Parts: sequence; C-alpha cells; structure tokens
Amino acid sequence: GRFVLVRSSSPSVVPGQRDGGTSDDLFVVDRATGTAKLVSHTGDGVTPATSLALLSSARISGNGAIVVFVTERDLVPGFDNRGHRQVYRFDVVCGALCPLTRCASNASRGGNGDSFRVDIDTNGRVAALASSATDLLAGFVDGGPGDAVFAYILGQNAPILVSQDALDPDRGMTSSLSTADVGEVVVSGSGERVAFVARAVNLVPGFQAPASSPLPPGALYVRNLTTGTTTLVSRAAGSVATAAAGNALLIDTDFDGDRLAYVSAANDLVAGQNTPAPGSSQVYLFDEATGTNQLVSRRGLDPQLAPSGIAGPPILS
Repeated sequence: GRFVLVRSSSPSVVPGQRDGGTSDDLFVVDRATGTAKLVSHTGDGVTPATSLALLSSARISGNGAIVVFVTERDLVPGFDNRGHRQVYRFDVVCGALCPLTRCASNASRGGNGDSFRVDIDTNGRVAALASSATDLLAGFVDGGPGDAVFAYILGQNAPILVSQDALDPDRGMTSSLSTADVGEVVVSGSGERVAFVARAVNLVPGFQAPASSPLPPGALYVRNLTTGTTTLVSRAAGSVATAAAGNALLIDTDFDGDRLAYVSAANDLVAGQNTPAPGSSQVYLFDEATGTNQLVSRRGLDPQLAPSGIAGPPILS
C-alpha cells in the first residue's frame, strides 16, 4: 500500500493549492515520498473543484497508478458535463485527468445521465461503473427506465455493455419494477470479470423471480468480459436462472473473479439450509467452477445451519 487515496477539506494539502470552497477534495498520498497529489482539480493541478459529488464513489487501482471517481463538476477545460455526474480517470504518475463517461457521438460532452458506483482493477486497465446515461455507447438500446453497467478498457475508445440483455447484445436491462436499478459494481483484480447487483429480468436466459415474490430482488450477477457470458450468482439452489429470495450486497471477489463472497438474507441459496432466524443476513461464497453457493457464516461444521445473528461484510484473500 504505497499509495493512499484520501479525502480532505484542508486548503493546504499540496503546495500552491487554491481552494475554491469548503467541501472535501480528493488526494493521492505517496507513503514512500511523503508527498500528495490533488486528484479532483479543475485542470491546472492546484485548484480543487468545489462541491464534489459522491467522493465516496472513488477508487484507486491496486498498483496505485490510476484513480477513478465521480463528480458533478466540469473539471476538464472544454468538456461539458451537461449537468450530470460524470466519471473521471486520473493518472497518478503523470497527473493527467480525463473524463471516462463521454457521449459516444461527441467526446467533448458527458453522458446524458448520472454515472456512479465506479470501481477499477489492480493494474488500472479496466474500470466499471453504473450509469443512467443512454448515449455512452453507439447503438445502445435502453431496456427501460433505470441504469446500465459499463466497462471501460484502457486503450479502447468505446465502453462495453456489461448489463446486457441475454438475447440482444445492444439492449440494456429491463425490470418489472418502475426502474432497473444497480446496487453495487465490483471489478475483479485481474479485470476479467465485473460483478454487479441489479433488479433486472433479462440478463440470463429463462430468468425467474423468486416464488415468494413476483418482483426481481437485487440479485448478484457476474459478467466475464473475455467470454461475454453473464452468470446469476445469487440464485436458488439447484437452478441457474431463478433468483434467490433476498437481496445481495457487500460484494467481494478473488483476483480472477471466479469466486465471489457476498451478504444475503435469502434462505434458499443452499439446498436444505436451516435458518433459525428468518431474514437474518448471512455470508455466502459462490464458486463459478461448481456453480454453487456455500454458506460461509454457518454454525459450527454444519454446512446448512445458519447462525441466529447477522453476518458482516466479507473480504476474500
């Protein structure tokens, strides 16, 4: 952990800093040299952008080279954010700042909707985000009101649609709810997979909502960017297309992204599961190789017996 991403309201973190307001700004601190760089600047490297939005949605790559973050401010001269929250990419080494979420037909303009929930891989090559914008990708067909998940790969001009209709590669998510919203977005360390939580009905063939509810829960999916396949992770035991009866959250993945840990209050993820306290959130581990979920926060050695308490967020090695 040589590089640390921090937020601060101090007006004197970097030499020559000209603070334009009282809100927090984003900095990268180099622990080896003791120096800091202003990430959320307005283009000159020393003037912070005021009223930054969603600084909690900021990530630094594992190698400390790239920062991605969300703001509603126009940070790059000549770039129009169109009044929406856009995602920016900051190169820690050279200090270059550029917008990621650009309109496909006009690179000097941002997307026509808010972007949020950004994450990045270990080497700073793949970033993923959720967005309500419908003009980030040429040919994109909006599946309905709500969000979509996109991946951006270094060196490629156009993003990849991650939350892709199982039958139409150009169409985004649809939902039986008023909107198809995205809960979390996580990129594996290798950048090969993107995991996300969404209330959608069209991401895997033959999708079925839980028998206990006609509405789709916030289900966990993982998209393999190499093979172009999407897998329903939080699924009822014995099925590949039926969502488990509970929302998934607090995702973590291993380096390759073929194992995912998460929290859910569903009690049908493991065959024969015994949950003494229905509705209590437990930790599960999904293994892509076996296509099964394992109850991690179990009582003793019984793989089907959940404890009565609530399990916290998992962290995978």
